[in-house]
Amino acid sequence: MNDQPDNRNPAGQDYEKARAGRGEWLVEWWREATGPINWDYHLTPARAVLRRIFLWIPVVVLIASIAGGIGFYFFTGWRARDLAVNAEANARDGNLNAARLQILSAENLRKNDPAVKRASAFVRSKFNDSEATGHWEELAQSGAISAEDAAEWARVALATGNQTSFAAALAWIEKQGDPASAAALRAKQSRQLGNLGESIREARVAAESGRPEDRLALVRVLVERYAPSLASDSPPPASRQAAREITEVVAALQGTPQGNEALAITFGSIPFDKNQARKWAEAVLTNPSADNPALFPAASYLVNQGDDPAQLAPRLSAALAGAAPRLQARLAEWLTANGRAEDALLLITPAKASRDPDAYMARAATLEQLGRWDDLLAMSEAASPVPDSVRLAWRALAASKSDKKGVATQSLAESLRAGAGDGQLGIALALADRSGQGGAADEILVGMCADPAVAEEVFAGVRNRFSRSGRHQSLDRAFHAAKGSVPSSWVVQDYE
Repeated sequence: MNDQPDNRNPAGQDYEKARAGRGEWLVEWWREATGPINWDYHLTPARAVLRRIFLWIPVVVLIASIAGGIGFYFFTGWRARDLAVNAEANARDGNLNAARLQILSAENLRKNDPAVKRASAFVRSKFNDSEATGHWEELAQSGAISAEDAAEWARVALATGNQTSFAAALAWIEKQGDPASAAALRAKQSRQLGNLGESIREARVAAESGRPEDRLALVRVLVERYAPSLASDSPPPASRQAAREITEVVAALQGTPQGNEALAITFGSIPFDKNQARKWAEAVLTNPSADNPALFPAASYLVNQGDDPAQLAPRLSAALAGAAPRLQARLAEWLTANGRAEDALLLITPAKASRDPDAYMARAATLEQLGRWDDLLAMSEAASPVPDSVRLAWRALAASKSDKKGVATQSLAESLRAGAGDGQLGIALALADRSGQGGAADEILVGMCADPAVAEEVFAGVRNRFSRSGRHQSLDRAFHAAKGSVPSSWVVQDYE
């Protein structure tokens, strides 16, 4: 017999026993759960079956939990990607509020999913969110962007003034072998900065790609740069050369979707060869379409060349039959401008004007053109689809022209105050000037600068208005009134 004491650790012995016990328990569980049922061991067969069920319940729960976890993980991933796709689609369609809600939901489910991160960058870009550039940069590093994504990245970088990110986007685009797209974006940047010469140089590089959209962009910047000098009696040689270049590009664009856009931009501002221009204009009106942007510019060009508006009006009316009120309002404006005001009133009925703001403005302008002040006054006193500031401005104009000075003065004041609240102060002032009430409007505006509720917006407006017209005394009075009411306003502090 061994009389030596057992010096092993008691705690270690307990652990080994417990470990062995767990192993034996699992073996026993497996034997009983999978082996034949020992019917003699149980009081009744039902209890034997019930014990077998109880033995398997923990396993079933464990398997269900694992399967549920895996299923939930894949479901949330699918749902996050589905929300991301819908968010991007809504952002493309202009439904930005819906896009924002959907992308936030997708981020809550699977923020780091590549599809969600890309859609998040796209949606943020549509809001011109400065954080979008960081998202695009991260995606670019992982190689998870397309050429379209890079163009959107460059656009939002340009919109938010992030020149470093803009340069990174251009570098990515050029690395993919697309220097024309990079040049087109540099042209936009230069144009935004007011450097039209550099913008034209880059736009020419982009236009060499032959893509219609790049050629159209070149036409836009050339017109912006040279149209003012081309309107003079003796344009300088550079302007005449630009006119020839514009003509060549516009001719090359005919037959493409951008062709009519180019004509809409250039008719009336570029001295085309008359035979060529007439050919283009008549082609537009041979098969007139409501969605053709060159429709009205082409018609106006032909009128300026001596064609009878009465002969063109039916063709325009036929093209716009059943068109949206906005387009019918545009037709009414064309008719009024070309001596067909009565036809414009027949087109834009009082019922149409009461339902659509563009139609309302077109009918009101036509009544003004005809001098039908009582009709205009009645129209401005009825319910309308335009903001109150605009309706009241038309009321002030009609009352002023019909010598109803009390109504005119009251309506003018109400219009300007409403305009300061609904953002339509500029339209109200333009109508006040047309009615001959500009001076009275200026006095009202100076007084409104003393009202803290509207002083900031009103002073911002009158600052430009008075500066342009050289009314420095009125500007000084408006400034002191605004300073007394909103001294901490950035508009006031900036003026100081």
